[in-house]
Amino acid sequence: YDTDGQVPVTSQLPGADVLRYVSRANISYLAPIGNGLTFTGGLMNSFIGFESIYAKDNPNYTRSWIADYSPYFLIGAGAQYPLNSEIDVSAFVVSDYNYLSHITNHPKYAGQFTWRVTPNFKFTQNVFFGPETTTTSLESWRGFSDTQLQWSGKDYLVTLAYDAGTEQSIGPSHVQVFWNGAALFTRWQVSGPWAVAVRPELYWDPNGTLTGSIQFI
Repeated sequence: YDTDGQVPVTSQLPGADVLRYVSRANISYLAPIGNGLTFTGGLMNSFIGFESIYAKDNPNYTRSWIADYSPYFLIGAGAQYPLNSEIDVSAFVVSDYNYLSHITNHPKYAGQFTWRVTPNFKFTQNVFFGPETTTTSLESWRGFSDTQLQWSGKDYLVTLAYDAGTEQSIGPSHVQVFWNGAALFTRWQVSGPWAVAVRPELYWDPNGTLTGSIQFI
């Protein structure tokens, strides 16, 4: 039932009713170039966002608003390269923001920069850029940023995530709309199977672009 919200009512990708049950179907190749260049293509778990669609992989049973309005899966191809032991960079050409929708054949672009500042502290920057409406001119492209600061250890996790997106609305007014949100993920493994997790969050959709309602949560 959790995949119901992944399938759009209109503009469905061919085969969406089958793909909704497939979480991963890709192939990777590690090329012996420099520190190792990994090529990946197919349906992959999205590297954008901190949380997974699966509750077992997240600090909390429920998912945050910023997770539900960023990609859980992506279809495409790209490459990942470790510049050194601390910094990785990735670049991908992907399909739509919602991987089960088909709005246009125009490709979208996504990338990731990861910096392991210390063994316990990591900075991650994800980006998405491409047309998410039938208008494919550059000025109408969706721009999306996902920034994460993560501090973790054996028994604790603290991650601050901030998402922001913008695109030009469809219609004669061509208004530039935007949305943003932030969440603080915290988890403490108290003892054995017992853990405590708290997640305060904010989400602002002043144009109702993502949530369908003009709201601040």
